[in-house]
Amino acid sequence: MDSWKRKLRMGMVGGGQGAFIGAVHRIAASLDGQVELVAGCFSRDFENTKTTGKQLYLDPKRCYKSFQDMAEAEAGLPEEQRIDFVSIVTPNKSHFPIAKTFLEAGIHVVCDKPMTFTLDEAKQLVELVENTGLVFALTHNYTGNPLVRYARELFQSGKMGTLRKVIIEYLQDFLMYPHEKEGMKQAVWRTDPSQAGLGGTLGDVGSHCINLLEYITGDPVVQLCADKSTFLPDRELDEDANILLRLKGGGKGIMTISQIATGEGGGLQGAQQFVAFSDYNNGDHANGAFIESNVFQEQLIGPGDVTEVWFFHFQAKMGNLEGGSTALAFIKTLDPNDGYN
Repeated sequence: MDSWKRKLRMGMVGGGQGAFIGAVHRIAASLDGQVELVAGCFSRDFENTKTTGKQLYLDPKRCYKSFQDMAEAEAGLPEEQRIDFVSIVTPNKSHFPIAKTFLEAGIHVVCDKPMTFTLDEAKQLVELVENTGLVFALTHNYTGNPLVRYARELFQSGKMGTLRKVIIEYLQDFLMYPHEKEGMKQAVWRTDPSQAGLGGTLGDVGSHCINLLEYITGDPVVQLCADKSTFLPDRELDEDANILLRLKGGGKGIMTISQIATGEGGGLQGAQQFVAFSDYNNGDHANGAFIESNVFQEQLIGPGDVTEVWFFHFQAKMGNLEGGSTALAFIKTLDPNDGYN
């Protein structure tokens, strides 16, 4: 496309009935009105895909039985009809084969984290992207928050000075109960190493913490010491971790993550906090600087609906100066039977 003359056409793999993150990606893609979902393979169960497609008002002919069928069919459509990119929102294990299939079909890819299931797959994917010249975008949703972007600008501009200490946490409690033994889809794959990978909570929410830390500060983690724990019987993957961090610039960090943190639940789906301290200098002497960003999500259950609410809080102190802002976002009201809850 030579210029921005139309909406981008998006396809999706995953995100059907009983899924979670697919709906989040559809909401995010529609926020600026520049993307339209036109095709999908939303589940390995074709009935699920057809139901999801119907709820999303898609042409039944563009709701596919498999991602392989979808890639082949979409690539064969006229250029003015086929999807511009595919959004991959499936469990970790399947990211690489889906991305590879669409890239080989000449279709750009936007993939939820993680990039792949293994390092070898990641290396193959890098080579494939370089050879095709297509876009492969990896999503970490918190980096899109305007307050996070502002915090990043404070560090990039030098206003925050040299980072001394950072504290970052992501606490949930939805795995405090063995939901996987009762067939809860989201718990089943997250607690299964063959589907989730080597990391449990580390991969699921710890990756967001590291991403947010390095994205905001621009200071990568070079060393760490981790205390990982698994409390519930019959589970193999970590549920909780406390980690000491050393950053390239000399700063130190503490990261605490959990999916068995009792009380970080009920309505709460998760809470994430980022706090950084630095040696801000106002030109006369170092007064110190402090920056804090909080993000948490809550589901309010009412009669016949589910309303998702996101709270964003940002606060910065530099010397004697202090400023802050809070945003409250009511994202969407959904039918509880559409699989998002």
